[in-house]
Amino acid sequence: MQNFEINLFGLLSLIGLIQTIYAFVYLLLRAGDIKRAIAPLIFFVFLSGGFLMSFIGPYVPDLIYVPKLEMLFWLMLPIVSVVLIVQISHIETLPPFQYHMLYIFILPLALLLMAQPSLMLIGGILCGGLALLTLWARRDLIGSLCQHKISGRERYWLVLSVIFMNVALLALNYAILSSWIDMDEFFMIRAVLGLALVYLVSTTMFRIYPQSIELVNRHIAKRARLNGGEKSDPVLVAQLKDILDVQKLYQESNFSRSELAKEMGVSETVASKLVGEIYGKSLPQLISERRIAEACDLLQQTDLNISAVAEQVGFNSIASFNRVFKEIKGESPTEFRAKLGA
Repeated sequence: MQNFEINLFGLLSLIGLIQTIYAFVYLLLRAGDIKRAIAPLIFFVFLSGGFLMSFIGPYVPDLIYVPKLEMLFWLMLPIVSVVLIVQISHIETLPPFQYHMLYIFILPLALLLMAQPSLMLIGGILCGGLALLTLWARRDLIGSLCQHKISGRERYWLVLSVIFMNVALLALNYAILSSWIDMDEFFMIRAVLGLALVYLVSTTMFRIYPQSIELVNRHIAKRARLNGGEKSDPVLVAQLKDILDVQKLYQESNFSRSELAKEMGVSETVASKLVGEIYGKSLPQLISERRIAEACDLLQQTDLNISAVAEQVGFNSIASFNRVFKEIKGESPTEFRAKLGA
């Protein structure tokens, strides 16, 4: 019977695999809204796939597709990391659709599975580099994170760290393509970079991610609704305050009474009545006041342009932002900012 031996590279891969699986399960079970957990979950899927293929590869040399799948998982990592970075930068909303389209890069990389490894490596470097370049379009949002009230500084440094790690991965791929390092060094450095990514994301993101909180007991809430106790039920009150005061889902441009009701698992009528009882105003009024209050903070504390401020606080058009701002503050955002500098 052949003895089972594991070297240092295999040990690192096994540790990385265990950590990514743990992070995946933790996030899956603790995510308050699964939609906003999709980007980190996909990130952990590809990272765990890379560690898994790296670990089992030496023990199944006859399976010729294992090394190619291993390369595919690792080459996709910068691409899925970009979507994760966008999610972290504006954690209250889903990444724009165009960033989800980056996942399509898996198609040309998968087609290169049958080609030479060098071609697949070149394709991975190009796709990963193009994906990272798309972050330039979000530079204002990323740069303003330090002024954001919700763990802004922590998110800012996490984003920079993830970008740095992925640039290092692309540089490592170029190094092996150019034969500057040998395969053993390549595998070892890649495993270390992967472990660093797992550590950064799993320890930092779970601490700042608004959706990584205790789930509301849906069963208790449902039972309270059946008993007609929506108004006074403390679970629903806590759930409402979590949505509006902690997660601040009103920063989503499409947030409305129907979205609030869906998040709470109650009817729209019940959601509206509960908002009135707890906050003493209607939901549209509450949303407008909170968005404008946060916009005033951004206008005062940052150099973001007006359109970026409008997007960050939840308005989907500059016209509606200007209108609501003037209704509440009696002046336009431009006038408000000019008065501050006077």
